[in-house]
Parts: sequence; structure tokens; C-alpha cells
Amino acid sequence: MYEVFLSTIVADEDIKATCSILAGLCAMPPWESLHRVLYFKGPSRPNGISNQNSIVKSQRKDVPGLWKNLHQQLSRQSYVVQARYEVFKDKDFGTETPADFDARAGVLRWTDFPDPPHKGSAVTQRKKNEIWEQRNLPSIMRDNKYQGHGEGDMWTELLDDLEGLREQWSVAMRRPTRLPLAS
Repeated sequence: MYEVFLSTIVADEDIKATCSILAGLCAMPPWESLHRVLYFKGPSRPNGISNQNSIVKSQRKDVPGLWKNLHQQLSRQSYVVQARYEVFKDKDFGTETPADFDARAGVLRWTDFPDPPHKGSAVTQRKKNEIWEQRNLPSIMRDNKYQGHGEGDMWTELLDDLEGLREQWSVAMRRPTRLPLAS
């Protein structure tokens, strides 16, 4: 699958205006979905996802093919992959109990490097692979020598096939399997 996207860096003081622009582009008030994103950096020598002991078998018939495709991509070059988890302000933030991301279903997301930009175009495309509703993602990454590389939060506004996305992330990752969610 390919995604087509525009990207830019937005200063903190411009976030509100940016959200208004995205809402206008989507022609609707934003429907906000908040996700915690864990970034995992692949080993220096790519080996794919060869250790599959922690992968929980899925009822969906497309999942084995998605894992196979991801393994092929990660075998040819080392990448940073994302584990995304939907979180909720009212029940996931401000608690003393750290989140157990192995127990939560998340999305494992890989994106290839973007195609070279075309002259005069701000639109870019790249291959992507998303495996939804997967548990044990931090364990799967650890079993395959992927290391915690960063964490962040992501907000999404949606309308049909158009996705407005804001991300805020940091490079230093504290504890890759049980991170408390900041309030």
C-alpha cells in the first residue's frame, strides 16, 4: 500500500491555527483520536522479523501476509518502525500505574523512505505496511533486536480517506515496555 502526504514542521505557537486549517481542509470539526507512539530502531544488520514467538495469532486472514511483507522489507534494510496505541485522556492519563503496552492491542506501522520529490510538487508518496490489532508489540520488537528509539503522541482528524495528522515526539525513550502516560 502507498500513502500520499504533505509534511511540515509546525511551531508550538502555531498548533491552534494549524488545527483550524486541517479542520477546514477536512470540511468538518476535528474528530480527535489520540495515540501514544513508540518508535523502535532496527538492528544495524537487518534480519527482518525472524523471531515470531511473541506474535499472537490473529483471526484476520490478511495478517500473515502483512507480517510476511513486513519481514521482507525489514530483511533488506534496517528501519525505524512504530507501535501505535489509542489512548484516552479520561482513563489513561495522570495515573500512577504504568501502561502495559504488551497487553494492549496496537498498530505496528512501517513506512519506506519517500520517493524522490518531483520538481515543483510538495506531495510525496511512500510504501507503508500497517498491522492492526496486534498485542505484544514491544516484546516482538525486543525479540527481533529492535531497540526503543523514541516516543510521542499523535492526534488525528479524519474525513473519508483524508487524514489530518499531528505528531509530537521525543528521541529518548525511557522504558520501552511499560511507559506511564503523562497527564
